[in-house]
Amino acid sequence: MRFCLPVARRQRLWPTERRQVSSEINDVINDIATFMKLKKILIFLSVGLISIILTSFLWQKPVILVIALIVLALVKHFLAPIKQGLILFVLSGFFGTLVESLVMPSGAWNYTQPHIFNIPLWLPFLWGITGICGITLYQGLSEK
Repeated sequence: MRFCLPVARRQRLWPTERRQVSSEINDVINDIATFMKLKKILIFLSVGLISIILTSFLWQKPVILVIALIVLALVKHFLAPIKQGLILFVLSGFFGTLVESLVMPSGAWNYTQPHIFNIPLWLPFLWGITGICGITLYQGLSEK
């Protein structure tokens, strides 16, 4: 005598049911994509606003401001990492500061407390955050 254990059978779906399940999965994927886009845009706005507030209140204490901006950049990287973020941070900081230092002698503006080459110590770090936040905003707006 042979014993057969009951085997759970996979339920077959009719084509219309398959389409419905597929549609529901696509809806979930679209919702996740929309959330990720919104998340990146909100991170851009939050980090931008926080960096403006930090700079407004701490510009007279450059070392504290530099540390705060570095911490803010690390938090931003943890929340919305980008490929080669450190390189982009450094390049944005360098070129943003370079262009600003080339325009400043024309008399367009000046800083009340310049530290190095007529620019504040914290300026490259602020430009670095601006660069990586700009990339995050671009990703949030352009992802499908």
